[in-house]
Amino acid sequence: MTISSRSSRSHDAPLFDAGGALLEVALTKGCFGIFCSAAERAGLSDLLDAKGTYTAFMPTDAAFGKLPYGMLANLLLPEHREQLAHILSSHIAPVHRLVAEFSRWDSLTTLSGRIVAIQSVNTQVSFGIGKVVLPDIVTSNGLIHGIDRVNILREA
Repeated sequence: MTISSRSSRSHDAPLFDAGGALLEVALTKGCFGIFCSAAERAGLSDLLDAKGTYTAFMPTDAAFGKLPYGMLANLLLPEHREQLAHILSSHIAPVHRLVAEFSRWDSLTTLSGRIVAIQSVNTQVSFGIGKVVLPDIVTSNGLIHGIDRVNILREA
């Protein structure tokens, strides 16, 4: 059952999806297909479908479209599976955080071990360079916050 009346819901009220794990629910939203496909190629499907408590800052398909030409195709190659897994894991934290809670934190440590800055100004929340555009999608094993950019870590 999905409760998703965007126009009448409170900003703090999550969208509920009964029974589905992160990737299952993400696929039903119609805007996270690239992330889900990439997670499968990176070998993260079992982790994201397992019991746990996660907050996924999931780039939308449009966010992947903002990557430099050829970057996504290159990351999806089998020889870059480890790099892809690292990038995607850098968008997932092993905690449960609603958007309304982010004013209390300035960063989150992700599954990859990366510490990513959180900014909350008025009602706009950012995770790294990505702004939250689809907040508080509740799943059986966590939350999805859709973001408008892919956070690509540049190694020094």
